[in-house]
Amino acid sequence: MNYLIKDDIISFPNLLIKNLKVDNFKRELSLKLNAHLEIIGVSDKGLIIRMLDMDEDELKLKAEEIYNRVEEILNKYKGKTFYKTYNFLLIPTGNEILDGTISDNNTPEISKLIIERFPDSTIKKLQPLVDDEMVISNTLNSVLNENYDFIIFIGGTGGGHRYNNLFSKDFVQSAIGNKFKDNFREIYGDNGHLFSKISLNKTQNSTILNLPGPQDECLPLAKIFIDNIDNSEKFILDLMEKKLIEIYKEKYKKIVKLKNHEDFLQERILHYRSLGMGARQIAKLLNSEGFNIKYYHVHYRIKKLEKK
Repeated sequence: MNYLIKDDIISFPNLLIKNLKVDNFKRELSLKLNAHLEIIGVSDKGLIIRMLDMDEDELKLKAEEIYNRVEEILNKYKGKTFYKTYNFLLIPTGNEILDGTISDNNTPEISKLIIERFPDSTIKKLQPLVDDEMVISNTLNSVLNENYDFIIFIGGTGGGHRYNNLFSKDFVQSAIGNKFKDNFREIYGDNGHLFSKISLNKTQNSTILNLPGPQDECLPLAKIFIDNIDNSEKFILDLMEKKLIEIYKEKYKKIVKLKNHEDFLQERILHYRSLGMGARQIAKLLNSEGFNIKYYHVHYRIKKLEKK
């Protein structure tokens, strides 16, 4: 135990609380010690505390107890970002949400995830946005000028309107894509239709995320984001993509994840061909990956590719 005492001040050079919210730390330490105190120094060089009801002699007697209580708190929250606070903005989208055809069950559940992880954060929800690219773009530009750490759009990431006429066209992905060209993932079905396009982009002041509307897709991805909020865009998107593919495989049984289905198919055929496999073997392996292809279709492509 390493500490220094002068008058009513005790400093611990090796104890760091820089990732904890000081007011909450102070409150918890006061309760543990049953004493009045002030945190007067927090840095990468250590912790400095003023014990308001103790003189230097009393402080020397209490030094070990103070040290132990500080360590208890640090160990309790080790590896966590429990005390970090953020400003979140949740923006549900979709005509079907706006007109009440479908209930907005996502924003309350996402709010719960945020509160569990970051209890002191603030969360604001906008009224659902109509499915109009200009409206979504204008809203995005407007909220980027406000003081939000994280802006989360919900819905509008895929092509649901192609399969259910209750759903409106999806414009969130295009509105965000027009402003941010990088940091996205596209996941396609085996017939080439877009299941979902998710993006995660950081500006100087904010991070903008879009999540799918279906709750069984939205909430697992929201949890991944909240649990990994300090990691890079690539790291988080990789986890989200992996999770979405798992979900889609379970829901639809067939899935490929690259935009150009034919290029990806040919790439896989060439890979297996280089291992000396024939058309029937390759077709069987491709179908286990989620393709739906006959061996004679593989044979045709092999002949075509080998002529190049």
